[in-house]
Amino acid sequence: MKSFPHADFGAAPALRAVFPFLILLIVLSGCTTSDNMRSGSKLPTGAPAGTTRFWVNLRSRPRLQGAPAISDYAARGQFVVDELRRNAAASQGPVISFLQQRNAKFEAFWIANTIWVEAGDETRKLIAELPEVESIEPDQVIALDDPPETPSSAQRPTTDIAGLTVEQNVSRLHAPEVWDMGADGTGIVVGIIDTGFMPHPAINAKYRGFQNKGTTFNNPYNWFDAADDPAGNLCFSAPCDDNGHGTHVAGTILGRDGTDAIGVAPGAQFIACRALRGGFGSAKSVVTCLQWFLAPTDLSGNNAKPALRPQIISASIGGSSPMTGLAEAMSNLEAAGTLPVSASGNSSACKTVGYPAALSYGLAVGAITADLTTNTLSKYSSSGPIPNSSLIKPDVVAQGDSVRSAWLNNGYKTISGTSMATPAVSGVAALVMSARPQWIGHPVDVAELLRATANRNVSAPERSSCNQGYPNMASGWGLVDAEAAVKKAEEPPPRRQ
Repeated sequence: MKSFPHADFGAAPALRAVFPFLILLIVLSGCTTSDNMRSGSKLPTGAPAGTTRFWVNLRSRPRLQGAPAISDYAARGQFVVDELRRNAAASQGPVISFLQQRNAKFEAFWIANTIWVEAGDETRKLIAELPEVESIEPDQVIALDDPPETPSSAQRPTTDIAGLTVEQNVSRLHAPEVWDMGADGTGIVVGIIDTGFMPHPAINAKYRGFQNKGTTFNNPYNWFDAADDPAGNLCFSAPCDDNGHGTHVAGTILGRDGTDAIGVAPGAQFIACRALRGGFGSAKSVVTCLQWFLAPTDLSGNNAKPALRPQIISASIGGSSPMTGLAEAMSNLEAAGTLPVSASGNSSACKTVGYPAALSYGLAVGAITADLTTNTLSKYSSSGPIPNSSLIKPDVVAQGDSVRSAWLNNGYKTISGTSMATPAVSGVAALVMSARPQWIGHPVDVAELLRATANRNVSAPERSSCNQGYPNMASGWGLVDAEAAVKKAEEPPPRRQ
């Protein structure tokens, strides 16, 4: 991934006025298809002359220690949202008042106690001296960095199982064995943060807003568009996907069309927040989506209902640098009982896992090749270690090469990347929660369960410096195994988080 200062983009098109936010661009973590980056796409511009863009992180922290003891999923979410809003309201007032007096542009969030600001250097220096402010982080822009094409990306390996044509990446995780046990994801909702999605026969009935046999959709609380769009062409009222990536991800999590089994958890439902336009997004759009997932709203962003939040968030996105607000948002989602699953990235080396995968929350997912003779880490899959951290990342791996899934115009496409492995692991988590509902609301335990039951037989011959012992920084605990995880989950989770 390449990082550029905003000054490099003075000639780029201006951001739409209602989305004037800084930017750590959160980018697609990985498809090996040139279609992901439209030739007409441009990086968002930097701040206007004389101003800078930065995040103001406040000192005050919410009191969420009581959240794990709340067994009711809806009540737990409401408790967390109420406390986050209380904390933000109690601590952000003086900073907001100061920004208003300075006529600065800003956006305040509550999922993390942070404020995005566009202002002059003097304002930035003065705001850093306010007693409520803990730190200020500069903005960054990250360019899309796809892995190279793989020779196997045109293949379509499948297995015929009980009258279904099951994609290899699905059968390899032993998902069909879990289907035979009577669990297919039913009762679980997965939130997808990506490029959006387009209606498709493999996923229409899985969308929580599906109604009238797919002829119409009920989009409030099920769809939200937070993407930055200089042309103002946001998809506020109905789902869209100008890229295909988000549609592909949805198909891998839960897609099925007749006997064509492309998804791991075909009984699950999904909701979606569009954070990426044409392969590009922003920290603002990503944090906005995470806040929406914690408390889904109507299409205007009002009348939030935390009870409608998903049990899992699948994030095939990643940035090269940490951000306090993103880390707090992921932590608070976990406190509310939601499991984040994130792509590790496609930077082809050790010490390259992106964010949020590099954080301690949820699961970071790497990719292995389509070769069934051995479980081998894909050349592009990012590996740890994480700078200044003892975390082992990625946590687990799944097949990322040659993954066939839903695409635009009711089509299908075979592409590769850790973005393709991540939704498969999200699907496995949905199978576990569907088969063993007592695990819902236990994200830390579900993550540990998938690590503990993974197949450790994964090789990474090109990562000798970070492929030491077990678990290791190349493939973590190994290849996810849905059947083993569901069987081990027969007992209740070991603790209430």
